[in-house]
Amino acid sequence: PDVRTTRTYLFDGACVTVDFDLDDAASASLLVELDSALSFQPRDELVDRLDRFARGDASAAQASGRVAQPRARRLAFVFPGQGGQWVGMARELLAREPAFRATLERADAALRLMVDWSLLAQLQADPGDAAFRLDDIAVLQPVLAAVEIALAELWRAYGIEPAAVVGHSMGEAAAACVSGALTLDDALSIVCQRSRLMRRTSGQGAMAMVELSADEAEARVSSHAGRLTVAVHNGPRSTVVSGEPDAVRELAAALEADGVFCRLVKVDVASHGPQMDPLVPELVASLEGLAAGPSGIPLYSTVTGARAAGESLDAAYWGRNLRERVRFHETVAAMQADGIDGFIEMSPHPVLLPA
Repeated sequence: PDVRTTRTYLFDGACVTVDFDLDDAASASLLVELDSALSFQPRDELVDRLDRFARGDASAAQASGRVAQPRARRLAFVFPGQGGQWVGMARELLAREPAFRATLERADAALRLMVDWSLLAQLQADPGDAAFRLDDIAVLQPVLAAVEIALAELWRAYGIEPAAVVGHSMGEAAAACVSGALTLDDALSIVCQRSRLMRRTSGQGAMAMVELSADEAEARVSSHAGRLTVAVHNGPRSTVVSGEPDAVRELAAALEADGVFCRLVKVDVASHGPQMDPLVPELVASLEGLAAGPSGIPLYSTVTGARAAGESLDAAYWGRNLRERVRFHETVAAMQADGIDGFIEMSPHPVLLPA
C-alpha cells in the first residue's frame, strides 16, 4: 500500500501494521502489541527508521515516542433472528472449541426434554439424511438459538465480554439468556414454543428486505389493503415487510421496476404481523409461570427500542416479541447514545450486517 497510508512489517515473526495519519502530514502513529500507540513527529522519521530496521539496521530501533493507551471499546453482542443458517454450520467449532461444544451439549440435554430430536444430530445431518429436519421452522429456530448462545460463550471464553446484549426477533431469547435474565432451559423453551406455533402458518406468509425508510415502506404497503405490514425496522433505509406471499411478490416486483433493492427472506411465515395474532394468546398461555430475573449484563429490547429490565421479560413480553415490529434501528441508536460503540453478531452467518 501507499506509504502515506499503511505499511506492514515483520519483526521476529510478529506482524506490525503502521497507520499514517493523512490529516496531519507531520505525524504518525505506530500500534504496538494492540495495547499502546507511539506517536512520532515528523512522520518521515518514523518511516525512515522502520525501513532501516526492517533491513537489519539495529541502530534504527533507538527511537522515542509518546505512549498513549487507546480508549476501551464498549462492545455489544447481537443475536439475530432466522436467516443465518447453512448446512454444516457449527461443525468445525464443535470439533475444536471446548467452550462452544460444552454449551451445545448443555443445550442438547435441555432440548431433549422438550422435543423429539437431537440438537447435536441436527448439526451433523445433511439434506437427504433421515435425521435431517432443519427445513422445519420448529427445529431450525431452537437450533439457531442454541448456536447463538454457544457463540457468545466462545467469545467470552476468549476474554471478550459484552457491555450489553440485544436480540432481533427470536434472537431476543438468546440475548436474554446470555444477559442472565433467562436460564438456558427457559430461553430454549420460549423458542421451541414460539416456533412450534409458527409452524402452523408455514407456507401462508413471506417476508422481504427492502431498501426503504420505515415511512417509505409504510406508504408502499398501505396500498395492499392489510395484506402486508412493515415487520422490521433495521436501519435508516433497511426495512422488512411481511404478509401474504402473493402480496410480497407483487411488492417486490414493483420495487424492482422502480430500481429499489428488494430481497426475499428465507422464511415461509409472516412474523411480526397480523398473521401472528391468533398465535399470541396460546404462546402467552404456554409460557405462564415464566420467571425472568435481573440481567447481569445490560439488555436492550427490540420490542420497546430501549434498555429493558430482565424481570420485564414475562410471558406477555414474548407475545409482543412475536407480533410487534422489530425496532432494531431505534434500539441500536439507544445503545449508541448509552456509549456502545461496537457490535459483534452472534450468528453462523451475518444477517444484520446490512443494517
